[in-house]
Amino acid sequence: MIRTQHVGDLIATKIPENKQSIVTAREHGDLKENSEYKMARQDQDILLSRKNELEVDLSRARVTDFTEASNDLVGIGSIVDLKEGSTGKKHQYAILGAWDSDPKNNILSYKTPLAQQLLGKEKGATAATKIGGNEEEWTIVKISRWLDKK
Repeated sequence: MIRTQHVGDLIATKIPENKQSIVTAREHGDLKENSEYKMARQDQDILLSRKNELEVDLSRARVTDFTEASNDLVGIGSIVDLKEGSTGKKHQYAILGAWDSDPKNNILSYKTPLAQQLLGKEKGATAATKIGGNEEEWTIVKISRWLDKK
């Protein structure tokens, strides 16, 4: 799910606040020597750039119901049971859309390093990750579908 509150907050609050900051800074006089005005204009450039990035992301977003996920290969919409090579501990992760990441609830975006290594693999296959200098090998124990989750 795309976090639209960021776009809303940007448009409804941050950009108008910045416009007011520019007006206030402009009232302080000579714009060539006015650092408050220059900072407000720099903030404006950053805010408008971020707004544009978010709008592009939203325009590319596609709604999915994960019906195309299978139990045979890891894909977007899969729940994957993994065995951690270094400890033997078992982990379960759902691999969902780009903006669905919720690590506290074991939901990973398909863009995460682990998900990227798992996509397209079948039960019994291994995947290796290297994150922050830590290397780990994961074995796929089970694949199920997010839709079939009970």
